[in-house]
Order: sequence, then structure tokens, then C-alpha cells
Amino acid sequence: MLHSLVLVAALALGPTVDFENTAELEGSKFPVTVVADPADATEATSQTPRNATEVAAGSAEDKSAENESAKAEPAGGAFADTLVITASRIEQPILESPVAVTVVGSRELEAAASENLGEVLRGVPGLNGIQLSARDTQFAARSATGVLSNRLLALVDGRSVYLDHQGIVLYDGLSFGLDEIRQIEILKGPGSSMWGANALAGVINIRTKSPAEIAGGLFEAEGGENGYGRLGVRWASEIDDRTSYKISASYLEQEAWPRDPLTPAGTPIADEFRFENETTHQPKVDFRLDKAKDNASWSYRAGYGGVDGMI
Repeated sequence: MLHSLVLVAALALGPTVDFENTAELEGSKFPVTVVADPADATEATSQTPRNATEVAAGSAEDKSAENESAKAEPAGGAFADTLVITASRIEQPILESPVAVTVVGSRELEAAASENLGEVLRGVPGLNGIQLSARDTQFAARSATGVLSNRLLALVDGRSVYLDHQGIVLYDGLSFGLDEIRQIEILKGPGSSMWGANALAGVINIRTKSPAEIAGGLFEAEGGENGYGRLGVRWASEIDDRTSYKISASYLEQEAWPRDPLTPAGTPIADEFRFENETTHQPKVDFRLDKAKDNASWSYRAGYGGVDGMI
């Protein structure tokens, strides 16, 4: 819609416009303002055009300054400044990405009502999710969702977290919290040429924050119905200007939800068909050390995420 509005304005006023620098080219009759926000389109197109004399009066220095200002503030604001790496394995602005990439930023993650990563990903358009149990959700992009998610590659900072021996990805078993995620990049479509066979239907790349970005301490305590409780602690610090580290731990517990002992007809379920839920226990520990050396950044990580009961 944005590009359509700009095109209509250009045809109506009839100038030659440099859309990259959002500046007037030599020989233009009237100025055109290229707007980044559709809400500003009405205001921009309603301006009274200056006459040719006023246009010619602008000095070369003024136009050069306008061009530099336009380059420094790309259209789209913060969205245009978003850098993605999943599309081509090279970090680049999202507007230059060769394929469409959906980005769930830190702002959306902070506003999420759930600490369950699976619940956050369920809201991504074009991503189909199936919930297999209380804590296990599997996803597929542009295809039917099944129990075994072996066509959608899941990465954490470019490294696969796919469990080959089980054929699933336990998103809720990752050893770090949502507040440690910088952004989640979702590529919906074939990505095997870049990421291998498991990326047949797409890629979910979770990019985390460095310890320097989350320096300081954190303590979390949550509680809810049915015996739900969660405690979490984290400490991150910088040893020097080239080295930083982070250590975190959390524990979650929730009692099993009761099951109805009756069939839809109102008769008791036979003992051989009854299934008793179990309380969920989920401990997590994560450690990370980042060090910059010889124009490169090295990251050393170790983590543990366990669960028992009904996951």
C-alpha cells in the first residue's frame, strides 16, 4: 500500500524523483515528498507546490544536505534498520533480503503473555502449530502440521536444536528465557539450499542477546492456578571490554489438570483406559561466555533443560 501511494503522488505532480535519496532531480517541476508512514501520505500530497523559481533558488549545498539526511534516515524507520541473517546467511537489512522473512522483535517478546516459546510462535502468520501436550508444540510452514516436525529447521544463533533421534524440536526445553532473545527470524518456504535438508519448508532462527546487552542481575517469581510456580535468576557481567559472561537458572512446576472420569455418555471410563496425569517439573541452567579476539567474536555455551511429568 505504501508504494502505491507514493506512485500515485508522483504521477499526479509529474516530477522526476530519486526514490533512493528522496530528493528532487534536475529538471523537476514540482517537489514530491516520499513518505515512510502511510498515515503521513495525506499531509505530504496536500502541500502546495512551490513554483519553478523557488525550486531553482535552492543551493547545491542545501540539496546535498537533504540527500545526506535522507540517507541517514531510511524509509521505514526502525523496521528498515532491522538486520536479518536467515535469508542468505549474511547479515543484511531486511529490505534487502532476497526472500520474505518474518521478524518477531524484542518488543513483541516483552509484551508476550506467556513464557512458553511455542505460544509466542503460534501467533506468527503462515506458521502452523500443533500442540501435542501441555508443553510441547510443533510447527510447520506452508504445509500440514504433524507430530514429527522434520521439515522446518529450528536454529539458535545459527546452530540446529533439532532432536534427530526423536524427530521433534522441544522449544520449551531451551535453556534460556524469552527476555534473552533479541529477535526470532522465520523464513516460510524452501531454505534447503542455504540450511540443508531439514529446511525444506522453512527456518526458525532464534537470535539471542549477548551477555553485554543484558548486563546486571535478574530475579523472577511467578505463580498461578493449579499449583503453577516458576522461579528464575540470572547474572550477566563484563569482565573487560572484550569479554562478558552470563549464567542463569530457572525451575518450573505445575500440577496435572484433573481428567473427567466419565465418558461423553455419562458412564465411567473403564480402568484399562484411564490415564493419570503427572505433575510437571522443569529445571533449566544456562552459561555463556563471549570473547572478542582478532576481529572475530567467539561464543562458548553450555546449557541444560530437563523436564519430567506431562510435558
